[in-house]
Amino acid sequence: KMQENRLKHRLKQDVALNAEGLKVVQALMREKYISFTEALLFSEKVQDDYIYPVLAELSGIKFVRKETVDLPENMRNILPEKILRTHKIIPTKKLSEKVIEIVCTDPLDLYSHRKICDQEGVKFIAKYAERFRIESLHNITFGDSADLREVLDSFDEETISEEQESKVDVMDAIAGAMSDEKDAPTVKYVQTLFKQAIRMKASDMHIEPRQKKFLIRFRIDGQLRDIPSPPKHLQDNIITIIKVMADLDISEKRAPQDGRIRLPFEGRDIDFRVNSLPSIYGEKIVIRVLDTSSIVLEFASLGFPKDDEQKIRDVIFAPHGIILAAGPTGSGKTTTLYTVLKEVATDDKNVTTLEDPVEYRLDKLTQCQIEVKAGMTFANGLRAILRQDPDVVMVGEIRDLETAELAIQASLTGHMVLSTIHTNSAVGTITRLANMGCDSFLVAATLACVIAQRLIRRLCSCKIEYMAEPEELAQMGVKSSKPVKLYRAEGCDKCGFTGYKGRAGIHEILIPNDELRELIGKDATEFELFRLARKKCGLRLLKESGIRKVLQGASDYAQVLQSTL
Repeated sequence: KMQENRLKHRLKQDVALNAEGLKVVQALMREKYISFTEALLFSEKVQDDYIYPVLAELSGIKFVRKETVDLPENMRNILPEKILRTHKIIPTKKLSEKVIEIVCTDPLDLYSHRKICDQEGVKFIAKYAERFRIESLHNITFGDSADLREVLDSFDEETISEEQESKVDVMDAIAGAMSDEKDAPTVKYVQTLFKQAIRMKASDMHIEPRQKKFLIRFRIDGQLRDIPSPPKHLQDNIITIIKVMADLDISEKRAPQDGRIRLPFEGRDIDFRVNSLPSIYGEKIVIRVLDTSSIVLEFASLGFPKDDEQKIRDVIFAPHGIILAAGPTGSGKTTTLYTVLKEVATDDKNVTTLEDPVEYRLDKLTQCQIEVKAGMTFANGLRAILRQDPDVVMVGEIRDLETAELAIQASLTGHMVLSTIHTNSAVGTITRLANMGCDSFLVAATLACVIAQRLIRRLCSCKIEYMAEPEELAQMGVKSSKPVKLYRAEGCDKCGFTGYKGRAGIHEILIPNDELRELIGKDATEFELFRLARKKCGLRLLKESGIRKVLQGASDYAQVLQSTL
């Protein structure tokens, strides 16, 4: 506790964490039951190359710079991989027969270290090191691409030894999918593939049959990256294993199918949403990775400017209306709505959601799952919810006229309704509802707020500062006669030498005033609505929101153009 207080004081002294960032960190501590330091790192409000030297200085324990941290070959098997990964430990040197020098993220975790020492019959001399360097060494030594390549090499052998099989210590459920001995290397490859997707924080796994190869790709921070792929002749085996895991019909190869997988990983359950699509070279499988432990449901983490955040707060606590999050798949709409739900779901309100699937599990509200085969569609589910005296209703997506009309009726009868819709802009959402067949005067009466959004890649901490000349600023639409400090991508081992790590939201927020409502009711064109929204409703475009992020040093202009053009 004393160390935590000293760290808070130091952060304040160094102006390393503002009040909003501190709120996010404290919320994470409460929700995930983690320490202040863990929450600080999880929130990414402070980089680990700042925090660990500071912790070392405050505690008087030596800090080892990342350049000098290594995992020697003779130390790799001195402690089990599970212990090293769980407790973020790297054994660096054997000082005597039973004394090991280690670097770790928390040398003050004496209870855990004593437990490991008693179990393994050793003693520790512990020093601080950066978390990312430790995790990077773990992955290089034990997992991820190295693991996949090791399994791929085993495909050339006819058999796989029992010793190799015994090393598989997670996701035994997959091994049960194919019990035949000859499929053991293939099963191990699938196991490793799922582990790597989680560790690399991939949002999607793409398993794609091509004419002459079998391609595996992960979507990380919105970009697809190639992964070491197995030989083409194992395509059918791997697809069959995944279909068995997802409870899909393995005999059906001509029609699309949807399924789900839930697997344990490092003490938590990870959900995977599986979709198969027949193609001319075989079934393409795309798997959405739903690792809810990596999501921060706090307004400060969404990236809204202060004035926009206050506007949204004023709207969400209104007694009725429709709030829509607009954008393409993977633009963060659902995360925004869950953050809003978390704010409004208090003990004095009945909050119910209707989702397909339920992605995040929250307290203080009722969450319902769509089951089309059982007749539980968005429209039927919404009718049932409205008979349950709700105050706030979230409908996962407005896909058709029936659902849209029910949402409007719910709003007219005194309910706050939240939903998502696939449109490109905030004003475009209004015309989309009209195109669906909704009565324009009802849309005008009920629409409380539209939040159109995208995600842009965030620059890694290795970014390079430079002075942007007026010509470059003019291309961005920024008027300045003097150079302005901006940042460009560089690349390091922390970001996989891409220069980007994580994503930031950019938003377009439309809250209709009376003039705009009148225009909506008259079936005005999208251009007329847009012109009035800019003039009277303070509408800022996605591109303008992105440029603000560029000027703050969070991203670069190329990422903004990629997301908004």
